[in-house]
Amino acid sequence: MQRQLAAVVALLFALFAGGCAIVPQEPPSRFTLAHDEFYAKVRTIAIAPLTAPADLTDPEPVAGKFEPLIAAILRDAGYDVVPSQEYAALFEQAKDKQGGYFDAYSGKRDDEKYAATLKATRAGLAAKFNADAVLYPSIRLVDAPWHDQWATWDGVTETIQSMTGLVGKGVIKLATEPASYLLEGPHEEGTVKAYSLAVSIEDISGNRMYADQGGIQVLNKISGNIFIPVSREDLFNDDVRNANAVRIALESVSRAGCETDFQISPCNAPRINVGAEPAKRFAFVVQGGKVSDSPDWERFRTEWNSTIAVSAAAHDLKVSIRDTPSIEDPGTSMLAVVTINDFKFISQERYYWVGVMSGSPYIDADVAFYKLPGKTLLIRRQYKATALSHATCSPDGICMFPPMTEKQIKIICDAIVAELVRP
Repeated sequence: MQRQLAAVVALLFALFAGGCAIVPQEPPSRFTLAHDEFYAKVRTIAIAPLTAPADLTDPEPVAGKFEPLIAAILRDAGYDVVPSQEYAALFEQAKDKQGGYFDAYSGKRDDEKYAATLKATRAGLAAKFNADAVLYPSIRLVDAPWHDQWATWDGVTETIQSMTGLVGKGVIKLATEPASYLLEGPHEEGTVKAYSLAVSIEDISGNRMYADQGGIQVLNKISGNIFIPVSREDLFNDDVRNANAVRIALESVSRAGCETDFQISPCNAPRINVGAEPAKRFAFVVQGGKVSDSPDWERFRTEWNSTIAVSAAAHDLKVSIRDTPSIEDPGTSMLAVVTINDFKFISQERYYWVGVMSGSPYIDADVAFYKLPGKTLLIRRQYKATALSHATCSPDGICMFPPMTEKQIKIICDAIVAELVRP
């Protein structure tokens, strides 16, 4: 009996200490070009009027909540901002000049006229306000995966059931089916409809430069065994929740490309000179000194190798994973050598089950970039990744989770690839 009681207490402690931990989804792709290129090109951003799903009635008040938040974040990040009213006025002028963009007989949109209207609007913003880019915000209806009564999507986590119900349900299953719970957890999952704020930033020519989105809130809550829709009055009425969605969607833009939990080289630091053509194929090595004796070393190193392959593929690069930096391959043009000075491997899976008791992950790494053949050193970078050991949850059940080792490695691998794709 004492053992069962101790197990229940440990479960409760892990649930609360872990900050309602759950494995978060990866956010969508952000920049379509190197970070420093974006910051060098963009000084003034025009905001287009916010668009909303067709089933969202009375969207004007919603736009009134989000557009000021977007403008504030951009201004705080040092950008000049052109408000959406200016975009709307120029759009109407361009539309009228085109004679509208809907066919008078079919009622369908004429895509050529619509594209011409957008082009003229962007040209007007550049001429009148020296705009370098246009930000298009929208409210999107998405499917949010939920597991054990927690929905996690686009950088946020929200309970779809009360905390009392969640913990009580877990305790009951632990008491009645301890083996099943310890191996599988409560083991309930599915998807629920939710709203997210999506932003897309395009240059004056209409080329996408950046895209991301932040979760706002779920549209249904569990009551007993059924889902009950959230009332219209309860949508978008939480200022903290709305501001959080904007912050997530514009996080990389507002940080000037430097993750706040990362110590990396300045974004405007000297770049690698790889010639007129970016590297199409490179070799990749992860090495360590005393840290390679760690019991987590092989799993840690494997995570690096699999992650760099994904990062490279996203930019149509081919990567050759090597064990040593001794490269004698004339077909390989670049070499990236990652030297791990120190690390603590905390996986998302471990954090999910153990919470703060798992400790804080960190990575201290140096990356040297060489040009081949000849192994000419081009530049060195240093990356120090740290994270808090706890999630932060608001009273209404929205949780922000610290980046565990997998995400830390992904951010560094993305940065390594970004060095190789610059023109």
